[in-house]
Amino acid sequence: MKKWLRHSERAWFEIATRIFVATQKPYLDLQASGLIDMAKVRIVGHPFDISVFSKVERKPRQDWVIFPHRVDIDKQPFEFLSLAKLRPGMKFIFTFGGKGFESNIELYEKASEIENVICYEHLSKKQYYELLAQCKIMVSTAIQENWGVATYEALHLGVIPICPRSCSYQYILPDFLLYNTFEEMVQLVSNFSGGDAVLDSYWDDGKSAEVMVKSMLECIE
Repeated sequence: MKKWLRHSERAWFEIATRIFVATQKPYLDLQASGLIDMAKVRIVGHPFDISVFSKVERKPRQDWVIFPHRVDIDKQPFEFLSLAKLRPGMKFIFTFGGKGFESNIELYEKASEIENVICYEHLSKKQYYELLAQCKIMVSTAIQENWGVATYEALHLGVIPICPRSCSYQYILPDFLLYNTFEEMVQLVSNFSGGDAVLDSYWDDGKSAEVMVKSMLECIE
């Protein structure tokens, strides 16, 4: 982090009366920094409604890899295309919708030229969840991610998330699902593709919007 930004962040922490974090890992990181009054900090879970997944229609899972983000520059969608080119025997899925489609015609055209890449346009959230539930692997190439909601969506639907060892992902996933380099990402996708690779349940039901709101209200009452 740049020096000016670190000072700015410390100023926010100083004036805040409450600091909410999602899980224990960022809490411990703040504690280790020695810069914050930990009496202000509360672990409150994620702003995430888990009830929607009980309504998702489940179809047979395919050996597909999905890109779970809006297709903007901070999510690095062209890295995902590079991955697809290296694994021609697998199917790779982009979902385009709204601003993501209209402002990324170049990406859409390039993706459409690759035989093993499938592009879906303007899916509803329900349609996206049904598509996600059919995939085996979710790959994030993002360099900016705050909550990691797409990762939790994947976990809830039994999809294996492969993510950078950075951003919020390091607080969500076990180390064996994280990568440092593009080459490591390619290897992880290869490791989990084919066969009957599955991810054992790694979901904590306490991390939900209901729990988060309740915890926040308790802090301000």
